[in-house]
Amino acid sequence: MVPVVASIEVRTSAEFAVQLGPVEALISTFGPFVIPVLIFVVGIVGYLILVALGRAGVVNER
Repeated sequence: MVPVVASIEVRTSAEFAVQLGPVEALISTFGPFVIPVLIFVVGIVGYLILVALGRAGVVNER
């Protein structure tokens, strides 16, 4: 008779990390201070899109 050995798989927290793609590369290169810069850039892009839609007459003005 062959003894049965239960295998226990240990996972590290790095395996459960969110895959962010290029953002992860930026964070690993420049550090965590790049996160507020990215949020600011996304906000500026969103604002410019809203301004362009407003000038095109797509967004209702009050």
